[in-house]
Amino acid sequence: MSTHHHNSLAGKHIAVVGGGLAGLAAAKVLADGGASLEVIESSDRLGGRVASDVIDGFTVDHGFQVYLSAYPEGERLLHLRDLDLQPFMPGALVWNGARAATVAHPLREPLAALVGALRGVIPVRDALRMIPFALAAAHGPAGGPGTPSGRTVLEELEAAGVSRRTIDGFFRPFLGGVFLDRSLNTDSSRMRFLLRMFAEGFACVPAKGMRAIPEQLAASIPQGRILLNSRVVAVEGTHLKLASGETREADAVILATGAHQLARILPAFSDLARLHEIPWCSTLSAWFATPDPSVLPRWLVLNGSGQGAFNHGAAMSAIAPGYAPSGRGLFVANSAYLPHGIDTCRDLAEDMRRTLGEILGRRATDGWQLVSLQRIRHAIPRQWPRDLGTHLPASLGPHVFIAGDHLEDSSINGALRSGRLAAAACLRSFA
Repeated sequence: MSTHHHNSLAGKHIAVVGGGLAGLAAAKVLADGGASLEVIESSDRLGGRVASDVIDGFTVDHGFQVYLSAYPEGERLLHLRDLDLQPFMPGALVWNGARAATVAHPLREPLAALVGALRGVIPVRDALRMIPFALAAAHGPAGGPGTPSGRTVLEELEAAGVSRRTIDGFFRPFLGGVFLDRSLNTDSSRMRFLLRMFAEGFACVPAKGMRAIPEQLAASIPQGRILLNSRVVAVEGTHLKLASGETREADAVILATGAHQLARILPAFSDLARLHEIPWCSTLSAWFATPDPSVLPRWLVLNGSGQGAFNHGAAMSAIAPGYAPSGRGLFVANSAYLPHGIDTCRDLAEDMRRTLGEILGRRATDGWQLVSLQRIRHAIPRQWPRDLGTHLPASLGPHVFIAGDHLEDSSINGALRSGRLAAAACLRSFA
């Protein structure tokens, strides 16, 4: 950072509204750039949708979340070694309604990929077709998904000649787990970027849970510069009004509140009316404590049968042992939609456990106890081609900037990138 830049920031104060990953990434870049800043967060903790609770000694993230070690923004903004990332096996255990077999990444584990094909989960013809597909993805965009393609994942898979059986039996549960949307109507640019990330790195979680990511970012913000339990109710230019009645004057504002809250605090901007319509993908996550951790798989588990509520899940204690107390296991089961009503949720949790009993064997799910049941309505913004055509501008005036994964792609990488770019634009506006 040049002295000129530091001088141009002298006496300038920047307010970051929202302490999720995008807001924290922006705040880190601003703090590193020598800016005076304040992060204003409406809830009682930082991290937004990336969070973990400790319940009876188990680490329970908010929904099933993973970090991809190849994310370029993580390399830029995080100290990955300090997160002590624990990797999943590169592949998945896929259930077709009759049997389960492992399907590995065709470039990572070619033998296991072939075994999966020979055991009947994926036809050999499809396994061979997926190799050039995976190779092409390995040369896909590296920084982020780039420009939307305007084609759906389903259209792209069909164009590659992948059979309906493999689309339904593997890609629906796998990409349905990532995008929380089994329709495969997600823009194919998102899938290509994701496949490149899987080719270059691993899906993993920090040893102490996903909340370690926002905690690390927050550590770079100077003491006393974070205001929790403070809701911004209106923004007029760089003038902020809080629910408490207090006001804040800033020289610049970064709005990192999440798409569905922006319309509420920016009544003056008429073109934000469409924000109320931003469609979200939802999920139900059921976390089970298990008595015998030794019988749990290290693979991601996918339901390719199309039956039941269970779509994807993982034995978190087999990936990161610190997620469960010694001698116990922890499994998270997820749906790719949200049922109505808590009774239905309990029924669905039991339905998911029954399906897992079929997949892993009855003995594996004996004695499972429900630790936490999470209804997550706003999990990630939907990313169909038509959704991506209505993005917001990244700034709303000379010193008002927007950050959030809805500006980039619905991922941790997208949230970090949008925060970094908003902070860089904000610093430039004072240069």
